[in-house]
Amino acid sequence: MAVIESSKRIHVFRTNVRIRKKRQIPPNPQINVNLALQLPPGSTPQQLPGNIQQILNHLLNQVAKAIPDIVRQEILRQSPIIGIEARVYGGKWVDETPAGGETV
Repeated sequence: MAVIESSKRIHVFRTNVRIRKKRQIPPNPQINVNLALQLPPGSTPQQLPGNIQQILNHLLNQVAKAIPDIVRQEILRQSPIIGIEARVYGGKWVDETPAGGETV
């Protein structure tokens, strides 16, 4: 963020900066998630072989775990950016003088 340079030394002020977007969350975001699983007409889950039932249950569990992230992403997509927020922390001066001590 800053540099002090003389004929013999160079000092640099280094810091960390966290920048994030500020968003306005819409009052009524429109999110549609359809998890309809339809078996062939006349079929019931009990008629499926055991391994197919396990596979379907595993897939449904994976989808259920993914839904919160999908909803979060969709809300962010629908939320306009209303500003930028920055936070500076951990600053310190560092001697950056090259080996030999002379600056160019």
